[in-house]
Amino acid sequence: MVSTKAIAARQLALIKLPIMQADQGSSTVCEGGQWICLPVKRRGGWPKGRKRKPEIPGAKPPKAPQTAYVLFLADRRKFYDPRKYSFGEITKLVAAEWNCLAQPQRDVYERRCEQEKNRYRNELQAYRQSHDFQLIMRKKRLKRALSGRNPEDSSDCTDGPE
Repeated sequence: MVSTKAIAARQLALIKLPIMQADQGSSTVCEGGQWICLPVKRRGGWPKGRKRKPEIPGAKPPKAPQTAYVLFLADRRKFYDPRKYSFGEITKLVAAEWNCLAQPQRDVYERRCEQEKNRYRNELQAYRQSHDFQLIMRKKRLKRALSGRNPEDSSDCTDGPE
C-alpha cells in the first residue's frame, strides 16, 4: 500500500518541483525560486502501534462527580456567545466570576457538588455489586494469576469495595 505522502511526492515530482521535508506536519516546496510550506494531510485514528481497548458490554461504571467549579462553569457558559468569545476566553471570564463569587452563592454549588458525590457513591456501590462488574473482576484476577503477578501487589484501585 502506497502512503499519501509518497503519492503527494510523486505528483510534485511530475510537476518538476523539488520537495524537501521540513517537519512532520508540512512539506516545503520550491516554486519560482521561493520555498512554500504546504500542510500534509494526516490520517485520523489512533497512532500506529496503539491498540484501542475493546468496549466491554454490559453495565457502564458511573460518571465521576463534578466539582462545584465545574457545575458553576456549566451554568455560566450558557450566557456567553461562542461566536463572540473563544472557548478559552469564556473559561477565563467564568473563572474570574468564580473568584469574585460571594460565599453564600458558592455554597449553592458546594451543596450540588455534595449531592453529586452522594449520587456517585450510591451508583458506584450498585455497580460494584452488579453481575457485569463481578465478571470483569473475575477476568482480571484470572489474567493476573496467569501472568504470574500477585493480586495484592496491584495498584488497580477498582478491585475492592470502597
